[in-house]
Amino acid sequence: MSKSHICPSCLTELGRVRVSPDPHYGLAVVVCTKCQQATVRVKHPDRVFWKQFHQLRSSLVRLWLAMLFSALSIGSLVGMAFWVQSELTLAQGRLVMPDLANPSVATQLLIAGIIVLLTGCITRAIYAHRKFIEVVGLFLLLTFFFVTIDASFGGVMRFVRDLVGSDVTIDLPSGRELQRRLLTLMVFIPVLLAGMGLGELLNRMLVKGERKRISRIRKRLRRRQSRQD
Repeated sequence: MSKSHICPSCLTELGRVRVSPDPHYGLAVVVCTKCQQATVRVKHPDRVFWKQFHQLRSSLVRLWLAMLFSALSIGSLVGMAFWVQSELTLAQGRLVMPDLANPSVATQLLIAGIIVLLTGCITRAIYAHRKFIEVVGLFLLLTFFFVTIDASFGGVMRFVRDLVGSDVTIDLPSGRELQRRLLTLMVFIPVLLAGMGLGELLNRMLVKGERKRISRIRKRLRRRQSRQD
């Protein structure tokens, strides 16, 4: 059912009359079929308000999802330092060639590489409005922070424990353990950067497709306007 639109001159119902876009101002012009009075069809203020409200809600949901994915992706990348470090490092903290002949080792490394690659790809696609170097720098900074968070705040937590007289045990990672974590991250950071590069290409393809769609709509409107003229 079309919305009511009354001609202010002869009170004719214009709800079913097709809109003719104004070529100069882009207004939705409707010409009365009886008195030929031109009027502009506008949206009701309540409808505009609820449309803007839904757009704001969608933007907030997308922002929340982006923040949630960022936390999950950083957590997954940090988790790699604990999951596969035994396969990539020796007791001295040096990198070693993993035993790819072992199916479980190869499977773990493959799954870890795919997760990190997708993490970089989707992260870059979500934060496409920021520069590439900004996204990479912030992501690496947060990753380094969470990898060393127990070593950074462990001393503070022990001080608080002693201050309140608690008997809770707080274990701090050794220097060798931190070295193993950082060495493992160094293995996966190139994979992460490759994923971000793929995300950059994906975003460019999406933007290019959206520009083509808008161009087709504009051409269709120009042809329609030329036929009416």
